[in-house]
Amino acid sequence: MQCELITGRTHQLRVQLSSLGHPIIGDVKYGKKNSNKAKFFQAKNRMYLHADSFVSKELDIKIFANAPEEFKKILKNDE
Repeated sequence: MQCELITGRTHQLRVQLSSLGHPIIGDVKYGKKNSNKAKFFQAKNRMYLHADSFVSKELDIKIFANAPEEFKKILKNDE
């Protein structure tokens, strides 16, 4: 899933995705408590939230980063 931050409010994506019924894997605060708690520990105590790019028009920069390999492993197990 790809999302774009609009306001940059704290937890914006976490809250919105959870309210739509699609919590972030490993999000024990806003996600499904039992299943996400299990995924949290399976995922080495982290959320599966990754910024693949950062763009700043003001600074005229674009930065890109591939998702970590462990993301692919846990997502494959979830299918």
